Amino acid sequence: MNFERHILIIFLSCFWSLAIATVCQINNLQRFLPSNSLQFRSNPEWIFYGLTQDCQLFFARSDQLEQIKTLRVQNKVTYCLPNLVQIHWRQFHHHGIEGYQMGLQLLFKRANNQICTLPIEFPSKNALSGFTIFTYSLLSSLNYASCSYIANSSFVMEPDLSFMDSSFSDVIYFVDPESRSSFWNVRQFKFDKDGYFKALETFTVKNFAEDKSSSKVLAKDHVLALDGQRHKLLSIQRHNKNIASTCAYDLLFRPSKATIKKFNPLGHDSTQYRVNSFSVDGNLLLIGESFRQSHDQFLTKIFLTEKEKNDSAECILQLPFLTELSLVLMETKESLEKIHLPHFGHHKPRQKSHKIKNEQQTAVLQEPTTPTQPLFKIKPTSTTPKSLVLPMSTSTTRTLEKNDRKEEESDKKHEKESKNEENDVGDGRLLTEEEIREQKEQEDSNELGLMTEITTKNVLIQKEDQIEGSGDILPSTGLNKENLNSTANRSFFPVIVFFIFSVLFRQ
Repeated sequence: MNFERHILIIFLSCFWSLAIATVCQINNLQRFLPSNSLQFRSNPEWIFYGLTQDCQLFFARSDQLEQIKTLRVQNKVTYCLPNLVQIHWRQFHHHGIEGYQMGLQLLFKRANNQICTLPIEFPSKNALSGFTIFTYSLLSSLNYASCSYIANSSFVMEPDLSFMDSSFSDVIYFVDPESRSSFWNVRQFKFDKDGYFKALETFTVKNFAEDKSSSKVLAKDHVLALDGQRHKLLSIQRHNKNIASTCAYDLLFRPSKATIKKFNPLGHDSTQYRVNSFSVDGNLLLIGESFRQSHDQFLTKIFLTEKEKNDSAECILQLPFLTELSLVLMETKESLEKIHLPHFGHHKPRQKSHKIKNEQQTAVLQEPTTPTQPLFKIKPTSTTPKSLVLPMSTSTTRTLEKNDRKEEESDKKHEKESKNEENDVGDGRLLTEEEIREQKEQEDSNELGLMTEITTKNVLIQKEDQIEGSGDILPSTGLNKENLNSTANRSFFPVIVFFIFSVLFRQ
């Protein structure tokens, strides 16, 4: 009897220890952030920020994490679900004193596969030093976002599969969610000044997240995250929670040098909980798992773990709603502000027309054979090459004048040919001026509209409109063919009328 009692006590002890380990407690944060105390309120070391499912943006210090539970979230509002939004760090250029500023770039997905961008200013230290978390709603601001989409393409831009470029401040990448097997398709986009996307290049990169044996797993079953230093790109599988990391630059441009590291810090592959939030900074990873309790009731667990360590995760927070949660080390933010990332293509020379290019080559290559006085000089500017500031000889001037005369003669010849085409009756004979005048008077006095076939002919729909913010061309659907069903609009009607008049006049 005593032996069975001891066995029962040992079993209950083990079960209680396991239950304690899986309980989400804010005290587990002490293992990773020992400086979690109120004395760092005015100068916080870590900041947790995120977006709830009803679009409430919040910023909290490590000692304010439990206050996130107090947010009044509308569970039926789902405009900002974690799988529909992503928050990136981005360097914005403006016309201030320094000309640049680090901030947050919100990506969120709308209907018809639209990806919208909204810049968010990171709050100051004074705003973060209060006793309550800094929070406000973005729901009304979403209407001012810049939305883009790809037309006539099967490629869908998913916020969870996006990551910023490490060399340019206005370049972002999206992984094709339908990619599988050993390679992923990645598309490169550029932000314009208004926040719209412009398609650039397409890459085929190695599938660093999965082994060859898992070729059936799609890219959309992963969540990507770029670390705060913008060096490492990490991927976590939504279901088995496996994490892989590699250098983002090597993955795209130096695949032979890319090294991949894999680990599983959560140590479980529960199918009930699905990863929907992932953030990395320094040596820490923040992972959010969600579980659906009812139709509109969700439960989210937030785990904190160390990079490249298996079974090292600790649950620090449990929330009764869905949220996209990230963390940042303030030291990382300060270091990012010291790095001035250029615009993509900003260093490239401005393209010029073919005609100007030929004239500049003539001015540069044909140096004067005899010392003469320069006729004029090109004033050097920021966009003027130094090679253009050369004295121009008389021979160079004659060459330019000769080219101008050739162009004028070509224009006159083209104008004459186009005029002849208008007066051509179809058999090689040109109408005289008197015949042209009579034809015009006949057309003006014709009450039957014999020229209807010309004015109502079909317009070929070849025009293409470029959708604002997308880099692809969308065929125009606004132009429709004209209705040619009326009798006066048929092409053979003028021939019939002419035949009737000719028969009457003969009689």
